[in-house]
Amino acid sequence: MWMKPKNGGYSAHVALLSGHAICIPPEGRFVPDMFLQAAAKVAIPMTDGEIEGTAQSDPKPEEQKPEEAGQQEALADAADESGIDKIARLKSAIRSALDAGDTSFMTAAGIPDARKLDRLLGESVSAAERNQAWSEMQAETGAVA
Repeated sequence: MWMKPKNGGYSAHVALLSGHAICIPPEGRFVPDMFLQAAAKVAIPMTDGEIEGTAQSDPKPEEQKPEEAGQQEALADAADESGIDKIARLKSAIRSALDAGDTSFMTAAGIPDARKLDRLLGESVSAAERNQAWSEMQAETGAVA
């Protein structure tokens, strides 16, 4: 999807917990699917007229090979249905924050606050997802939950 920054004259930078990052310049650019959810917080879709006026060499969505689009959709659907990828990302985010000494997302009871994990992960986190990730982390370290 083609997007441009919401803030107008400044570039928008989007980084994922996976280590992938993208810069969306003021004139806009094609944003790969893996960045769309995070990019939606700082960028807006471009109209066809705006896309035609760009000098970017990135492909338009319709120029993507059909088999590539199908593979990406299948991977995204599988990840969404199983929730495994999200739980793994959630565990990684919690570990990274704890390793950095950040405990601002922890409750007084010593468990992560699902509402604060939303910001840490960059997407909504349910209490059930938080519980699953935290239980798995406790089991991996041998700690008592």
